[in-house]
Amino acid sequence: SDTPEIPGSITWGTRLPRMATWANFEVSHLGFSLTILNTHLDHENAKSRELSAVLISQRLAEFPPENYLLLTGDFNANPRTPERQIFLSPLRNGKKLQDPLATLPLEKQKTFHDFTGKAWDAIDTIYCDSCAFQTEQVIIDREQWEGVWPSDHFPVIVKLTIL
Repeated sequence: SDTPEIPGSITWGTRLPRMATWANFEVSHLGFSLTILNTHLDHENAKSRELSAVLISQRLAEFPPENYLLLTGDFNANPRTPERQIFLSPLRNGKKLQDPLATLPLEKQKTFHDFTGKAWDAIDTIYCDSCAFQTEQVIIDREQWEGVWPSDHFPVIVKLTIL
């Protein structure tokens, strides 16, 4: 929103508040810091998603440049949309994110299935710091647990190696 510091604030034409949460981890035995940010962008309003992507990118650039970055979320947009492309633009601090799922054909990136088991949209991913991580494996977990879907989205699993 225009006032992200105010919890629950709603602007940009959305009906629901949206948020981004992050955590910083000191991986002292390996000598680096890791920032993980998770978000859930608006499901109805592309302009709101675009403005949110810009705001999140600005916030990611505010973390110390030596921090390794991961950005996860339900982006409610296809990877080819302008709002998703924003995350692939270089950040102000020179960092660049990559989308490990981009190694898969778009059809295989689909995660949203609305509890049907039949995915029809690629709206979830895990972006990673292109200078800090190499993608080893990408999995969209399409399994049920005891006959039940754990979510209306298939989980995204990415195995990364630290460079």
